[in-house]
Amino acid sequence: MLCTLVLAIMGTSVDVGVWIGISMATMVFLMIADVPADGYCVELGKFESEEERGQVLATGQRIRFTCSIIAGIIQAVMVNGVKTNPAGCPIDAENCWGWGFTVGQYYGFIFCILFVMFLPILKMKELDGKHVPTHTFKEHAHELWETLKNRTTLYLLIFVAGSGMLATMTNIVTIYIQYNVLGITNFQSGIAYALTGLAVVGGVKIFQTYFINKNWRITQYLSSIFNAILGLLWLLVFNNVGGLLNAWFTIFINLGQTFAAGITQVLFAMAVIELAKFGQEAVTYELIVSAANAAAIISTIIGTQMLPLEKANLCQNSGTDDVTCTDDQVPTKNFLDHSGPSRFSKYTLIILGVNIGATLIFTQFLPRQKWECAKWKEEGEKAGSPAWVGIAGILLAAVIIFYGIVTIFLLLDPETACLPSVGGGGCDDSN
Repeated sequence: MLCTLVLAIMGTSVDVGVWIGISMATMVFLMIADVPADGYCVELGKFESEEERGQVLATGQRIRFTCSIIAGIIQAVMVNGVKTNPAGCPIDAENCWGWGFTVGQYYGFIFCILFVMFLPILKMKELDGKHVPTHTFKEHAHELWETLKNRTTLYLLIFVAGSGMLATMTNIVTIYIQYNVLGITNFQSGIAYALTGLAVVGGVKIFQTYFINKNWRITQYLSSIFNAILGLLWLLVFNNVGGLLNAWFTIFINLGQTFAAGITQVLFAMAVIELAKFGQEAVTYELIVSAANAAAIISTIIGTQMLPLEKANLCQNSGTDDVTCTDDQVPTKNFLDHSGPSRFSKYTLIILGVNIGATLIFTQFLPRQKWECAKWKEEGEKAGSPAWVGIAGILLAAVIIFYGIVTIFLLLDPETACLPSVGGGGCDDSN
């Protein structure tokens, strides 16, 4: 709340570097609040009956993304004035509005919302925690090591790493189309954010109702197949078939793909409920989630590094910019008159192939159901919980998380953000 209040007071007078620093501090504090909330949902899952186990966690995710819907509406409706759009933006219903919050007013409004939502927390009570042992840091480390030595943990880390990096690899050119070629507006962006939140809520609800006690691997396969089929719709956009090179149609595609992803939003978390020991819920869950988040960052880097395969790097020559594009670049101006449609289409097909192949490979490391979590855990314990399993899990998680953290800091500096190792197009005197 205090960080948001500072941004509200500073408004547009804040330096970009200072704004990034305060925003990072805000995210750190949000993460500190988020970790025990996730751990608590996993802990409560242990008290649910076997057939209901995971409902608390899934409901928590639905509440989270319902709030994302509200955030998207705020962005679309209240932050679409002339003060928060490019100069000269046309005043109409779809582009800029004649009224709207300034940057400072926006952060002030968010501060008020946070303050009101903070008050009930002061009165909320947790369940009796006497059954949960209190650990020192050393004891936590020992318990985590025992968890890591179980092959179920290693399998989950392999699953989230492979799925995050390859099975759900980001299609970079779809972002280019929306924000560079079509120039999606603040209003459209806010509506898109709200609708994708709604799609996730719907997907999680479908999982809770129909798939929570079904074969999780089959659920993952169905979600990926649905995602791939919807991904083919981007080919219609790139080639403007039937005039579908349209911002609203791209939002519709995103909506469908997000719904498919929402169905599997809590899949690996279900396995963590079965795996984590009492008092270790947050530690175990956040280890795996951190690996998944870092894998998503690496996914974007790999997706960007694959752009040169089809000469699909973007050249922003729209507007009055006097920019000469090279033969291996796709210009934003007169996109359809160049090789952009064919290059973006081929790149998309490559990404879809990687997604499907990785799904077939890495979904095998996802337990099929709660009973298989227990089976793997028992088999691992009978095998003596070998240390090499724990070492492999630590190395896998450490490499992914370390690379993700280093990448984030390199991307903050323009002189290093262009490095190919972090997804840049290469550093030279011209960029």
